[in-house]
Order: sequence, then C-alpha cells, then structure tokens
Amino acid sequence: MSSNNPKPTREAQQEKFENRRKNDHVYQLYPDPDQDEDKRDVDIILFHGFQMPGTEAPDAYWRTWKMRKSEECWLETLLPELLVKLPRDARDARDCPKAPTTRVLSVSYESRLDLGQKAKKAAPDSNVEDGGVHDDYKLAENLIQDLIFDGAVNAGQNGPVFLLGHDLGGILIKLFVIAVEQTHAIQDEGVRKEKLHNFLRNLKAVHFFATPHSGAPVLQAVADSIKSTPGTLEHEMLHYLKVLNKHTARINQAFESLRNSENDLRISDFKTSAVSAINPTNLGEFGKSVLVVEEGAERLSIDSFYSYGKTNHFTVCQPEGKHSSPIRRLAQEIIKTMEERHKLQSTEFHREIGRYCRGQRQEAKVLWQACNIRN
Repeated sequence: MSSNNPKPTREAQQEKFENRRKNDHVYQLYPDPDQDEDKRDVDIILFHGFQMPGTEAPDAYWRTWKMRKSEECWLETLLPELLVKLPRDARDARDCPKAPTTRVLSVSYESRLDLGQKAKKAAPDSNVEDGGVHDDYKLAENLIQDLIFDGAVNAGQNGPVFLLGHDLGGILIKLFVIAVEQTHAIQDEGVRKEKLHNFLRNLKAVHFFATPHSGAPVLQAVADSIKSTPGTLEHEMLHYLKVLNKHTARINQAFESLRNSENDLRISDFKTSAVSAINPTNLGEFGKSVLVVEEGAERLSIDSFYSYGKTNHFTVCQPEGKHSSPIRRLAQEIIKTMEERHKLQSTEFHREIGRYCRGQRQEAKVLWQACNIRN
C-alpha cells in the first residue's frame, strides 16, 4: 500500500475481507477475487490461533496477520512488493523469469478457548454444531471440502502451496495435512482423488508461528481455569494445548511419519520452519508477563528455527515493516521454489523437444530407406 494513501481502519478492512468470503471456512484475502481472474503461481493458506477467554474475535482470520502498528494485512501489501523487489535486486534473475504471484487464503474457525454463556445457550449439548463447536476430525473434514474440493477455491491445484499457522493454527495444519493424506489413501479414483494428489504434491512448506507442538504450561492453566468455571463450554480442541497429552503425541507421531514416508506423492519433500516469540505476553488474569510457549515445545519436527525479537505471543505474526525477517524469509522461499519449478519445467521442455527431434530424425530415416527400396 502506498505511503500516500491513508491507513485502513479495522472496520474498513473487516468489510473488505468479509466480501471476499468463499465459503463457510475460507476467505480469499488477496487478490480481490472480483478483480483478478489470472491463475496465481503460489497458494498461501493461513490458519489463525486461539482467542483468549472472554474475547469476541470474528476477524482473527485476517487480524492475526496484520502489520504491528496498522490494520494492513502484510500478505496483501508487503509480500507482493518483496516478490517483485528481491528477484530484481538479485545479480542473476534468469532462473526466475518473472516475479511470483500469490493467492492468499485464510481459514476461519471457532477458536475461543471458552465459548461462553452465549454458546452454551445456543448449544446446551457440546456436540451440537449450532454453537460453532467443532471436534478436530469434523473440522479437518470440512477444511478438505472447503479448501480442496470446492470448485470456487481449488487450493493447491495450480502450483506450490505454503501453509502458515499461529499457535493452535499450527496444530490444525498438522490435523489437516494428515486428514488430506488419509482421505487420499481411501478415495476412489476420480476427480477428488486427483485434487488431493495435486495438493499433497504441491505442498512445499509449513511455517509455524509460536506453535506449542508439545503443549504449554501457561495454556494448560488457562484450560484448567475454563474447566472449573460453571456453565462454560470448553473448546473441544483445547486438549491439544495441554502438556504431554496423548492427543498431541498422536498427532505429532502421525505428522512425522507422514513426512518420513516414501511414496509416489513425495509429500516428504515439504519443509517446516518455526518462528518463536522472545518477549513475554500479558495474558491478564492468567499472567501479566509470561512466556506463553517455551522454545522446547516449538522445535519439534522443525527443519529451520528462528527467534523473532521484539515480539510477544500475539505479535509474532505481525511485522513492523518490510525488513522483518519472517516476511523476507517467506518471500525468498517462494522465489526459490519458483526458480526450481522453472528449471524443472525448462528441463522437461528440452527433453520433449529432444524426443520430438529424435522422432523426426527416425521418421526421416525410415522414409529415406523406403525410397531406396522402391528405387
């Protein structure tokens, strides 16, 4: 966004993004789907995290990913600028003939750790979905439908896929990827199986922001407090935030097994990285100045680990400007992926040309021999 333009307000941003809703769980944050019909090179899919007890946050799907000091969504403004600038600044840009273009999708789901009295009245039975309550299996199933099978979205069908998740959103990414692989394994041949296959083959990286892969004591204290509050409906995914629990252990094992598997999908090719917040966070009644997720809980099954200074648990996804490391690393990773893709496509193209030319030479040889026989 140009510095000459006024900064957007939260209300204006919410209205804009609400108009970009694709289905029950998915918003297209960038580009504006009504003004862009071109196929994008890369799909970036965002998974926001939990919301603290007592909060109403229907805009978490985009505000999690806003700038630190404004309401701009950095995936809509700064990232596209970097994808143009970085290749241009490189000494040799021949490997990537054009700046990569992105489509940014964001998942929205019920993420309040306590669902409050309002939800309790709407859903006296915790299994009733009218209150917005989802168990993990149903949510993963719904995301497969809304991200991959929905023809208006078709995530991961045209090029590389990058998944970004903040705290509980990182765990949801694991649940989702595992569900995609399992659904593919049992799916009959057809369009749906092909879509699942494309998504898994195109998955290139998962970026975790302050994700407690093995739980967090602070969040467990929040969970215990919620349980002890009469009349409060507990979120069914809250057990993933508790320390050393069987649910998270099973998900971690399944995710690691998937990454280490050897199959024709090559899904083990995707990389993982973690961005860690250094500063403590003010959680109000649950802790005025606490480190929400310990480093040891963030490093599980991670290829690259980064500590992001001057951030707390909730601002770790919110950069101050274009020089912020997480943005630049993501941009560089996208550019590198597209360079490798371009090289591979060029190699395949030249192989096809070679096969064609060899075929033409063979055909000419056969014709020449036939002419000699007739003569």
